[in-house]
Amino acid sequence: MVKYSQLRKLAALAALIPLLLSLPPARAFDEPTAEGPASPLFVNGSERAKTPAQPAAGGTEPTTAAQEPSEKTGTTEETPVDAAEAAQPEADTSVKPFGYDFFDRSTKGFEPIPENPAPAEYPLGSGDKLRVVFTSPAGDETDLELQVDQSGRVRIPNVGFVRVSGMPIASAERAIARAAAAKFPSLKAQASVMSIRPIQVFLVGEVNKPGAYVLPGLSTLLNALYAAGGPNMTGSLRTITVERNKKKIAEVDLYDLLLYGKRERDITLNSGDSIFIPAAGPTVTIRGEVRRPAIYELLGAADVRKAIAMAGGVTGRASLNTVRVERVVGASRKFLVDLALASPNASDWSFVLQNGDDIKVRPVTDDAVNRVQIEGPVQRPGDYELSENLTVSGLVKRAEGLAGAERVYLDRATIHRSRPDGGTDLLSVNLGQAMSGENGQDVPLKARDRVVIYTLDEAAFLTRTVNISGEVSRPGMYDRKDGMRLRDLIVAAGGARPEAYASIEIARMQEDGTSTQVLTANLDRAMAGDEKDNLLLADRDQVSVRNVRDARRTADVVEIKGEVKYPGFYPLLSKDERLSSVIARAGGLTEAAFPEGTIFNRQTLILLAEPQVQTAAEIQRGLKELSDQVRELEMAKYGVSAKNQAAAPAGTGMAAAASGIAGAAAAGKETAPLPGTAFEKVRAVEDVTKTSRLPVDLSAGLKTPGGDEDVILQNGDTVQIPRKPVVVSVAGAVVNPSVVVYRPGQSIEDYVDKVGGYARDADRKNTVVVRANGYVARQSEAKTVNLGDIIIVPARVMTASKSRFEVISDFARVVANLAVAVAVTRD
Repeated sequence: MVKYSQLRKLAALAALIPLLLSLPPARAFDEPTAEGPASPLFVNGSERAKTPAQPAAGGTEPTTAAQEPSEKTGTTEETPVDAAEAAQPEADTSVKPFGYDFFDRSTKGFEPIPENPAPAEYPLGSGDKLRVVFTSPAGDETDLELQVDQSGRVRIPNVGFVRVSGMPIASAERAIARAAAAKFPSLKAQASVMSIRPIQVFLVGEVNKPGAYVLPGLSTLLNALYAAGGPNMTGSLRTITVERNKKKIAEVDLYDLLLYGKRERDITLNSGDSIFIPAAGPTVTIRGEVRRPAIYELLGAADVRKAIAMAGGVTGRASLNTVRVERVVGASRKFLVDLALASPNASDWSFVLQNGDDIKVRPVTDDAVNRVQIEGPVQRPGDYELSENLTVSGLVKRAEGLAGAERVYLDRATIHRSRPDGGTDLLSVNLGQAMSGENGQDVPLKARDRVVIYTLDEAAFLTRTVNISGEVSRPGMYDRKDGMRLRDLIVAAGGARPEAYASIEIARMQEDGTSTQVLTANLDRAMAGDEKDNLLLADRDQVSVRNVRDARRTADVVEIKGEVKYPGFYPLLSKDERLSSVIARAGGLTEAAFPEGTIFNRQTLILLAEPQVQTAAEIQRGLKELSDQVRELEMAKYGVSAKNQAAAPAGTGMAAAASGIAGAAAAGKETAPLPGTAFEKVRAVEDVTKTSRLPVDLSAGLKTPGGDEDVILQNGDTVQIPRKPVVVSVAGAVVNPSVVVYRPGQSIEDYVDKVGGYARDADRKNTVVVRANGYVARQSEAKTVNLGDIIIVPARVMTASKSRFEVISDFARVVANLAVAVAVTRD
């Protein structure tokens, strides 16, 4: 028997499971590498991530509402943006933090050169190798290779030890000569450095491969950074410090090298030096028409002029009339600041930037302000400059006249003229009269006018008419006049009828003659004169005013949730579109998707026929009444009334049995001869008509599109693809219902043991396993337990004197009779 104290321990362990599951996996230290003298002795870190992330704004105070940009003057405007808009990701994902890819290159240009000769001021030390040549008066030479030992000395045969540590090579040569002359006065000595000792330096902080590195002598800061892979994506490129003997000897800004090619601060390192890379400071993003779009780290106060200079300046297509700065204020709202930088002396160039600012330099528009166009049968169609007093005939002459004048349609040419509101007006002129200079036809042109001239073949389709059909008083064809709009046509057609649908469609043939554009307008707004709906008509427009009954019905829509790349609502492309097709339109499954646990819901009225729903409902009502009667009869055998039982506390298993017996004893009734008898309400039969989930095998459906498992979708279907679980759930009559980490190959018994084993009232034989996709398997059928399964152990309920076979037989007979009675009644 499980003691109460043991139950408390099990409950405490179960409460820790979610916490343990949330812990990240343990990381082992990277193994030391040995790739030559530039390899680290020990590395504790990770390689730079494949996908670069923006550097964190380390060491900066969060922006507050009091810091809203208020110092702007002149033409600058600030516009608050809704938080939902601020949360939208940037469309331009090509902008990356500046400078970090410098250390990704495979070049060996920044590796130290071991054979590099030592400078004259190089201080000798332990590990350096010297070449000393002694020359006698007779010309004899003795060539020695000497290494400086740990005490800073070299040993000369027959002379002894000479200390050279800390001396430049010239001083060491004199010291060696003096020591040799003490024994051999006639000898002369010459010394040089053969090889330099290696040094050991330490790189710490936000570096890709931190640790201790053994480098050749004379290595510089840049050599060490290159050996360690440079700063990581959260490290600073602008405040790298070098410490020697616990004192900071240099602070280096790599932007001096990367932007201007300066290496003055690239100091030579000594053994024992420490290089520290802190977190990056404030950053700004510069994108658009600049020569080097990127994310730049700021060093101190910086204005727009300095930031754009870091980006290499603007390109020749940049528009400086409105340079946009997006700024997050108070960590909750985005503000838009428009800067006027067209003038080099504009005050907006001094606009001070803050951490997180996003600067967008947009290009100038492609549409020239003084452009006119001519199309059709002319010698040189295209764009031309709009000069003063330029007319249609003048533009034709600039285009070197008509091409094949005998085939040109002279009765008409069309001028497409842009309106300030973005719309287009169509002006028709008689081309022949315009070429003759006739007043009223040789129209003066305006900026962005487009003149279209037609051939005789094209003229066959240039009937100046429009057609209106549907719910108007006089449908039919009408002449189109210049400037004619939708309201004019509807009035000419006698107005719309009361049953007219609010949405009007206008089918317009495109100028290429091969495609049709469908425009929509609102009837009420068009009649009120709203230009957005009171559209300007064109030749051959087909206007359709539909009846309310004929209005197009909305498309069938399904919803895809969970682990797909683009979740959301999708209209069905056809009545036979299947699940695999919509999943593909949603971008496919993500790597974290768990297709075995797909939840597919469909409206119940679609699943079942109406007679089925009504019949099932009547059978369920009959079963409930029968169950209540059987329960009252069983309780009566033990002298317990339904009223007393209803007042007793609800429970299951032993608790319910104790409650039932205690209630009967208190009433002076005879209790059941069997201990632990429970008088519980019989569970209601599941209402299958309320069930809307369909078990589907999504993996099989995606593997075999169009197969039996690839379900045909219907309007209102909802498909939810969950994230891959890591546990198996155990519920019901067990000691501690909980979740258990999934282990392949373990049985039902193994998982039940992990939650304390079966409870005393467990009905082991009727244990079931609910699969992640909704399938239910009995214990005898469930050979394995899969990821995400739920194991349910039901509780035993003490029965009355009838055997189980007798109770089941009675229920079967009653259900059968009730079903037959319902069927006869319906017939």
